[in-house]
Amino acid sequence: MDRADPPAVPLAVARRAATRILRALSECPFVVRMAATGALRRMEARVPGIELLISTLPEDIDGAQQVCRAVDNLKFTERLPARGHRTWLIQPGIPLEITLVDERPGAFAAAQVERTATPAHRAALRAGGDLPQDCPDEATLYAALGWPALPPELRNTTVPRPPPPHLVGMADIRGVAGLRVAPAGKRSADAMRQRAAEEGYLWALVLPGGPPATSAPAHEAGGPRLFVAVEAEVHAGETVLPPTTAAADLVVLRPSRSAAETAAALSHPAVRVLGHPDEIPGTEVPWFDRRHVSSAGWQLVLEAAGRAGVALAWSGAPHAAWLPDDVHTLARQSGVRVLPTADADDMSDIDNMHCAIGALRGGGWAREDVLGTLDADGFARWLDQGKRT
Repeated sequence: MDRADPPAVPLAVARRAATRILRALSECPFVVRMAATGALRRMEARVPGIELLISTLPEDIDGAQQVCRAVDNLKFTERLPARGHRTWLIQPGIPLEITLVDERPGAFAAAQVERTATPAHRAALRAGGDLPQDCPDEATLYAALGWPALPPELRNTTVPRPPPPHLVGMADIRGVAGLRVAPAGKRSADAMRQRAAEEGYLWALVLPGGPPATSAPAHEAGGPRLFVAVEAEVHAGETVLPPTTAAADLVVLRPSRSAAETAAALSHPAVRVLGHPDEIPGTEVPWFDRRHVSSAGWQLVLEAAGRAGVALAWSGAPHAAWLPDDVHTLARQSGVRVLPTADADDMSDIDNMHCAIGALRGGGWAREDVLGTLDADGFARWLDQGKRT
């Protein structure tokens, strides 16, 4: 896939489409192994499309044609001959590119590393020559190159630096935050709770869009425990709390346009989480530019959050997930913990949690610094321990 193409597909949408195509191809008897690669595997907020590796049975000399025929026969794909003989369009308009790999020892692992890496990372790996073709898995291949085994989200580096210990992953996440709920309908708290239960979450943090009594019903046995958040704002240097604050479990502060005002507002005793970090002055950078963008404003805000024990909400929304690399470093240096959020306006947006965790993995966050890894009782204890008077 042409990596110069402007990425436009949100990660959650691409993941659903990839799951659909992999499920369909898994029924093909001649397919041995399949794997997603590229930006999708690196869990980037937006991806240029879906890239798949597929290997077929060695005796299937016509394996490539059989794979192409199988994809052509799917009702939700359309061949794009102008883009290449193994390129399709998956409804609703997501490019799909398939690379066929010989089923011989080492070929699949080498192709996975090659196709998952960013161009800079690939060039660093190939500084001493072509990638080994005889390694049984990716970890062995990295070791043969003298590199530590890197998770896909960290395969943009040019330095053989080992990944942080206890790197957070989706399997560690127990709660989903950032669910905007309505008094009734498909966005009600009950509907969102059911969707969270289907995803295996133990608790959910909701932001009511209506009267608290109807937007956030009490916790019911057998489902994820509900916590209620409200949003405070800064006006003329003052932290303004909504009228429903007393009924909420925590207060999320929305940054002002002034880093100094935002930093001062974090000292308010009711504030527990700093939301919308992409709105903090100093983050006005294109989402695709993840280089170091230091900001005195960022440092001021994050140091204030660390002193106040305020966590940083990390949105999984595609437009907000990828912040400059320095934000990760400054937050950890300031002692700030992070709360990944789905930033969900409807039930399907809960999948944005994958984007949030992908961003946090890329930033090197450990499990113990991510509040979403706590169970419901642990999150409740964190809320109680942080109450300030």
